[in-house]
Amino acid sequence: TVLQAMEQHPKSADVQENGCRVLSVLALADTTARELIAQLEPLKIVLRGMEEHPHHASLQANAFNVLSAVVEGDRQAQQLVASVGGIDTIVSVLKRHPYEEAVQQNGCCVVGALCEGNEGNRQAFEKQGTMVLLQIAINEFPDADRLQEHAEWAMEILKTSQGSIWDWFA
Repeated sequence: TVLQAMEQHPKSADVQENGCRVLSVLALADTTARELIAQLEPLKIVLRGMEEHPHHASLQANAFNVLSAVVEGDRQAQQLVASVGGIDTIVSVLKRHPYEEAVQQNGCCVVGALCEGNEGNRQAFEKQGTMVLLQIAINEFPDADRLQEHAEWAMEILKTSQGSIWDWFA
């Protein structure tokens, strides 16, 4: 499977990038695939690939697509990503690739998807200064309509309480 290939070839940026590309397509096209990818081990494999290849912008953009697809509206997946260091990884990638439009666009989307309805994640991103990173993306790519939409959406979520922090433990 794709995940096995990614797990067996962690040093290959091409395997990681293409694996993320396939996983994001599957997660968007098939509910069962999405549920399987939203489990702890697959999420750890995606994040490991991101951490192993921090300078590979295309891999990061594709990994953000996977994460967005599986966490949007899925509280358990949101919490799993946070529990395995995903928020730190995402912030690190956004900082490392400020001039990569695809990374910034997909990064804005994953920030919003991880925070929507999840006060714990919202606070974690807020504490790491993510609002500033989103504003940098907006300023850097003024003509990128989709990036602008994703960034403004994520900023609105970061500015707005997403319920009680205790809901995060429910």
